[in-house]
Amino acid sequence: MSVDDFMSAIAKFKDEIFVESFLHGNSLHDDAVEAVKLIQKYVIQLNGKGVEQQPTQQVLMVPMSETNSIITIPCLDMTEPSTAVEVYFQMGKDDIVSRVLIDLLAHLIHEPLFHELRTKEQFGYDVHASSRWTFGVMGLSFCVVTSSKSAQEVTIRLENFLRDYRETLVNMSPQVFLDNIIALAETKLESFTSLEDECGHLWYEIAEKRYDWEVNRNEVVALRSITFDQAMKAFDMWLFPSSSQRRRLVVQVIGMHEHEQMSWVNGQVPLSHNEVSRLIDDEIFKFHEKTMEASWGN
Repeated sequence: MSVDDFMSAIAKFKDEIFVESFLHGNSLHDDAVEAVKLIQKYVIQLNGKGVEQQPTQQVLMVPMSETNSIITIPCLDMTEPSTAVEVYFQMGKDDIVSRVLIDLLAHLIHEPLFHELRTKEQFGYDVHASSRWTFGVMGLSFCVVTSSKSAQEVTIRLENFLRDYRETLVNMSPQVFLDNIIALAETKLESFTSLEDECGHLWYEIAEKRYDWEVNRNEVVALRSITFDQAMKAFDMWLFPSSSQRRRLVVQVIGMHEHEQMSWVNGQVPLSHNEVSRLIDDEIFKFHEKTMEASWGN
């Protein structure tokens, strides 16, 4: 690459830049404004995109179906012995009541999921459930990393867990349900342990373009009105295996210990890094075609 090529690429790059600035801590307002001006002057020379020109982040809509949407791919590191499975349930565009319902379900499920799959059955060494918020689209994920079970075994076990857990939820006493509401509220209201943690929390609001600086407090207020019937209905609609309204995506990343790894290459292993990358791209493009590129919009 020549100097002229490099400078031409940099000039084009600068034209595409936009800046969002966040100063947190012992900073005066005027100092913050001056810092932004310095960034604009020396980094993008005032030629970057304005707010109205910023690209929007589209989130694909996982098809609503009783059957699975599955992406099965080999691990990029051909020496990796472990297999990872993530089962992602997509709920829809953000609203605060649904958001706290998802957080509550993740809170309720996390400990029994860990106890059953990790402690009792040794299904994987990393087992957890957590809520997801992706550019305004809500979801909940179950993740298992294992070196002893196949991706198919993990996927089936997670379905069976959800089917079995419904009985636990149905039989939950009002006091236990209330205790979980309180525990989740207390978690959300925990004080930050450092300025760095608080800054990271606030920067997340900027990165995700939600800009809710009091999100934890607002969620706790919404959580106070959540009823057991709402949680039960949400579980049945979003997570229960027989629901026709589930939006479920399973991603299986296969490690070297699995026989499935062999099927992609008709027994000829190992694949090169580029071949694995192309294979991964192909599988993702197939899922995109299945969604017909439908997104949740802005």
